[in-house]
Amino acid sequence: MDIEKPQPMQIGGTYHYTLSSYDPVEIEVDVMHVSDADVERSFRSLVAEQGGDAETADDAWVAEHFEGLDAAGLRAELRRELETYSSAYAEEQKPARCAQALAKRLGQAVPDQVVAAYERMLRERLAAELREGGSSLDELSGRLGAATDEALRAQARDLAEQDAALDAYVAEKRLKVADEEIPGLLRIPGDKADEVMRDAEEHGATGELRRAALQAKAVRSLVAECACTYRHETPEEAARRDEAYDQALRAAQAREDLERGISGDDGAADGEGFKLV
Repeated sequence: MDIEKPQPMQIGGTYHYTLSSYDPVEIEVDVMHVSDADVERSFRSLVAEQGGDAETADDAWVAEHFEGLDAAGLRAELRRELETYSSAYAEEQKPARCAQALAKRLGQAVPDQVVAAYERMLRERLAAELREGGSSLDELSGRLGAATDEALRAQARDLAEQDAALDAYVAEKRLKVADEEIPGLLRIPGDKADEVMRDAEEHGATGELRRAALQAKAVRSLVAECACTYRHETPEEAARRDEAYDQALRAAQAREDLERGISGDDGAADGEGFKLV
């Protein structure tokens, strides 16, 4: 049974949180197993990019388009690249895993109104991304129903709790950031740094920018000190992942065919087909 946490103290309009411990966190990250199916998908994709067909891409064709390699050599090179990516991705998981672990130590409940603000931010960001892709949030909600709102609300709470925990860590450790550190901590390109800083000052957002930089500094400290366990995906798990991926592709293709009015069952004899509404 979940224990109901107290509300945080509010001073000067700012909520103050504490953690049950400020010791280094313990995390576990996943390392993907590179399967033959992963290699074959990459091979097919790379051959297609060069205008070829994986079914007929023999040693001669590969040598012509990938100097110094035959088909087996290209697959071996792709496997090495995927294994390098797998290791890099495992390392990239660490910041998020550390923030999630720290949030479990939060001593207070994040107020509902704060979570609601995070949800609005996520909703606006998602809507903008969908618009860029020619879709809309209404269309997504229409397909997924209440699942969209539930997912956004859950993500908002997770982010709000992680930020609250990082704020508590920053306060306890008395972390500071100089103005010149902010661009690097927030990965702002050097040629954009002055513009971003000026824009933040003009819009009264300097405090938010500094808070984000302090949180980024806290995450760096957490990652550097964490006790990390690597969980390697088994070949059996990789096979299930491959099958799920293939099923998702087939489902996406089936929906695309239906939306284009191309029925694989009845052939739309009159040539007009039909379209999902």
